[in-house]
Parts: sequence; C-alpha cells; structure tokens
Amino acid sequence: MEKSKALPPNPQGKPEVRFDGKTVIITGAGAGLGRAYAHMFARLGANVVVNDVSEKGANTVVGEITKGQFPCLFAWRDIY
Repeated sequence: MEKSKALPPNPQGKPEVRFDGKTVIITGAGAGLGRAYAHMFARLGANVVVNDVSEKGANTVVGEITKGQFPCLFAWRDIY
C-alpha cells in the first residue's frame, strides 16, 4: 500500500471524472476492494458511506478517510 501511494496517478480522461456532491455507499468497505473503492471515491470528491459486517474494520477505514479531510461515515446494516 505504501509503495502505491508514491506512484503517480493514471492519466485522467477529459473531462476529469469527479463525484463532488454525490454520496456513495460502499458495501464490504472494511477491507480489500471495498476499502480501495472507498478511498478512491473519497479522493474523487464523493461523500462516502462505509458499510461492513466488521465494525472494527469499517471504523478503521472511516478514520483513514476522514484523516485525509474527506467526508465519510460508518453505517452498519445488513444489505440483502
């Protein structure tokens, strides 16, 4: 993860993709791909709702995202 932070971003298409003013709910965001998607959407301007069965994992991700000054919260609910 640390090595990937040092790499330059991939070139963006035109117009740049942004999610400012949008809210995304990411299920399974406490780890793995869900965590990666939560971070990505936060960097692209979205309000992120982290959903996971693991409260500890989800709260860790929320802490990581809010430390970067992005809006994020945890919602623990079963989604069928």
